[in-house]
Amino acid sequence: MSDLAAREKLRAVIAELTLRLSDLALVGAGDATAARVQLSATWQKLLPLIEPEAEMPRRACPHCKGSIALLATRCLHCWKTSAPAAQA
Repeated sequence: MSDLAAREKLRAVIAELTLRLSDLALVGAGDATAARVQLSATWQKLLPLIEPEAEMPRRACPHCKGSIALLATRCLHCWKTSAPAAQA
């Protein structure tokens, strides 16, 4: 797929996602299920187009046990420093 075609497809899915979000905001609580299903389906169309990166490996902070990046040297929860974990 050319860059132009990919960009146009992305724009179309973003427009559809915007429409689905608007629909969800307008429907009552009883009618929200169908709108959520449509929104979820549109989101699934978007994911392959934006090619999200895989989540970075994580580890537990040795001080507070909060989840931090494997190579982090400072915890974003308790702000204490630690050596980065050895990569396998």
